[in-house]
Amino acid sequence: MSPQRSVPAPLFQEPPGPLVARRALSLTALFMLVVLGLLAAPLLMVGALVVDLGARRRLAGLRFVLCLEANLLLHAVGVLALLGGWLVAGPWTGASFERRARFTLAVEHGFAQAAFAVAARLFRLRLEVENLEQVTDGPFLLMPRHVSILDVLLPLLVAGAPQRRHLRFAVKRALLWDPFLDLCGHTEVSAFLRRDRGDPAPEIQAVARLGEGLGPADAVVLFPEGTRFTAEKRARRLAELARQDPTRATRAQGLSHLLPPHLGGALALLERCPGVDVVFMGHTGLEGIGHFRDLLSGALLDRTIVVRLWRCPASAVPASREDRADWLYDWWQQVDDWVGRAAQQAALVEAK
Repeated sequence: MSPQRSVPAPLFQEPPGPLVARRALSLTALFMLVVLGLLAAPLLMVGALVVDLGARRRLAGLRFVLCLEANLLLHAVGVLALLGGWLVAGPWTGASFERRARFTLAVEHGFAQAAFAVAARLFRLRLEVENLEQVTDGPFLLMPRHVSILDVLLPLLVAGAPQRRHLRFAVKRALLWDPFLDLCGHTEVSAFLRRDRGDPAPEIQAVARLGEGLGPADAVVLFPEGTRFTAEKRARRLAELARQDPTRATRAQGLSHLLPPHLGGALALLERCPGVDVVFMGHTGLEGIGHFRDLLSGALLDRTIVVRLWRCPASAVPASREDRADWLYDWWQQVDDWVGRAAQQAALVEAK
């Protein structure tokens, strides 16, 4: 049985005008895409099959079309479920906010599990998790690696749905154009961050607020890299660090598979959550899947996704800000080293 939780009001609020305008566009676009996708599905599947057979791509194009169609349907079903729950258990019905939030959480977990199940079936994926016991007790701060458009599901699959745990996410503001995430984010405790803001202080404060009132069934998910890893982004980040903090840039040179962590949000969250453990999440198997074209190429087929968890007790987190920054870099290097070793082992197994 999952632990009981007391659900705080959502932290993310926005004026009703922009919210209504965006939802009018995003919801209309979603359901138009679903209808058009269903109507065009036979033609798309035949076309993809012909191209696959000609290019000998192991039906990669057909798998992509089926996955895209399934995910459009899952988004539509998820949105309808959330809207239906809102009508049945809205504030005018006398239902508590906690009840509405629990329903949203169940829909979110179901969506994540179904989306991964579809991808796993179509692309023959395998998911292996090491040290799963590190996320059975809460609360905790979860800091995962970010290298793929698909790894955003891993926190929900590993640390959320199995324990029916509420994960508070810090994600980019652009994801509000996904109507499913929009509806979830306005019911749950979430932070939607602007990447282009000149002054980062409001975004850092929003991340810190995610740590308020954490209960045993809660966790905060923060991707310290801030964006997906690529070699080009690593070079830009190292150059930026060299201008801002040469000492830190020298340490960051040792990171080969992860981007240097952004310290602002992570340190603010640690300061706001004294006494809360930190869990680091490394994974391999999703490298090179940064865009939808990578799914279309068949690069995802027959991959094994290996997830590794490390838990650092709150008592081991240093007290000072500078020491915490060094501590975070030490852990990030440990995750990076593991990713390198795991990737080498996977390559040896594949070669055999």
